[in-house]
Amino acid sequence: MSEHPDVIASKINRAKAIEIIPIKLKNMEDKLLDKVKKSKRNPTEKLVNLYGFMEKVSASFSHLTPCKKGCSYCCEIRVDVSEMELSLIKSKARKAYNDATKDLSIGEPCPFLKNNLCSVYEVRPFLCRRHQVFTPTNDLCANNGDLGQELLSFSEVERSYVHILSESSFEKPKDIREYFQTEHSE
Repeated sequence: MSEHPDVIASKINRAKAIEIIPIKLKNMEDKLLDKVKKSKRNPTEKLVNLYGFMEKVSASFSHLTPCKKGCSYCCEIRVDVSEMELSLIKSKARKAYNDATKDLSIGEPCPFLKNNLCSVYEVRPFLCRRHQVFTPTNDLCANNGDLGQELLSFSEVERSYVHILSESSFEKPKDIREYFQTEHSE
């Protein structure tokens, strides 16, 4: 069975994305975990800084991905978030948090998806930031999200995220919808 043409294009775009990340950012990523470990900031501040770094990296190849404002096909996948991330969402996007849909289960849209837009985009979780596809269009996302598309993975970014979580007193991450089945249902 041959690969879908969009999957082939995705692999090519993914390789291009890696090539065009500025050397300065690649060097920063190489030292990221060490910098996070040495930082005297609290875990939430470290997480916000990590998010900022991820934004810079993503900006360098945003033209190679169909992930744009209004595309919400991936907003039904499982998204494990830490309590620290949820706390950050609650503090920075209180209205969206308070308005989030209650009693959701996996497979339903994210509680923060409103009119195909992320109502907490500025503080969206790590996994949402990491999830970018490189197909020419979002057609595969709409029709079949698992055709072998490769996502970018940066080892030091991921190690830094895990380290930040280990420094916090919060529990193990769980799907974002699970937080709205008990804690938020009042």
